[in-house]
Amino acid sequence: QAMMNEAREEVQTLRQTIHTLQTTDQEKDKMVDVLRNEIGGLQAMLNRSEEKVMKLMNENNAILERVKDEKMRLMDEMNRMTELNAEMQLKMLAMKNETNKYPPTL
Repeated sequence: QAMMNEAREEVQTLRQTIHTLQTTDQEKDKMVDVLRNEIGGLQAMLNRSEEKVMKLMNENNAILERVKDEKMRLMDEMNRMTELNAEMQLKMLAMKNETNKYPPTL
């Protein structure tokens, strides 16, 4: 009888252990699902951030290109103005020399 009671207690203990392990396994599975969902959300957020970075980099490159083009345009304009100024100074010098050839008459 005592052995029978001891065996029943051992069986009961094993059933409780099995139940505890099954509960722990279910909780673990739920936690894994939560973590997978969180990882998925983080990956989506990372993808959106990477897309924003790429968009900003493209916009930045376009702005830099426009600034470079405008700088080149301004440099060309400055060169043309410098050339025009030099031409005008030569013409003024030529006109001054031309007028100095003929002294004023009284």
